Amino acid sequence: MILIAEDNDTSAKLLELILRKQGHETIRATTGREALELLEQNPDIRLVISDVMMPELDGIGLLKELRESSAYSDLPVIMCTSLAEATQVKEAARLGCTSYLIKPVRANDLAGRIRRVLHDDHASVKSSAEMMRELGVDNETIDEIAATFRSLLETEMVVLESGINDEDSEGAPPDWDGLIESARIFGAERLVGMLTEAKAKGADKRLSGLRNEMLLIRDALPQPKSSDDPEEDAPTSSDDPKEEAA
Repeated sequence: MILIAEDNDTSAKLLELILRKQGHETIRATTGREALELLEQNPDIRLVISDVMMPELDGIGLLKELRESSAYSDLPVIMCTSLAEATQVKEAARLGCTSYLIKPVRANDLAGRIRRVLHDDHASVKSSAEMMRELGVDNETIDEIAATFRSLLETEMVVLESGINDEDSEGAPPDWDGLIESARIFGAERLVGMLTEAKAKGADKRLSGLRNEMLLIRDALPQPKSSDDPEEDAPTSSDDPKEEAA
């Protein structure tokens, strides 16, 4: 999903139509503050396209907050600016803007930027092949630790949901440290950032986005091959892992 942060209705509609024709799902914010709220509520957002001039929190302020957040520091951001906003473009570049476009945005230019940005975007978890190389273990071991992490996620999602639905609950908090350590093993860095912030804040209604991210990671974990797969019994070697990402 792509988040469009744009207060001008005409410009926002232009971006939405271009992106949807290119096969992208979009969601819109009219202020920087609303963009931050939508990011927390929609963990499947993988790119932000932001105007520079917006009320409440402008595009530069939004970019600054994203880069200072452990959960969103690596989130790609494309800034849309006018020719008269050269100073803001320089500031956006200094803050780590992924790319920028001059208004009015052209469909071909936007498509090219998105292809480059999303091509470099990291998968939510490492592939089995990557983990075999890095940990020096076989595919069966990857399947077993993935099952363990999956079980932990499912257990802690229940705990987290209980805290979100009942603000007065005094039950045990989620196993933040266990989740963070496990997420790091699988390279789920976005989840690590969200868990780290959640550990500091505690469980509240704003953490519904964290639960959704945990669900996405659970579903992205390597899955064991079925018994009907003819390659199941094929030998695997940590020295020559050639399987595709799960």
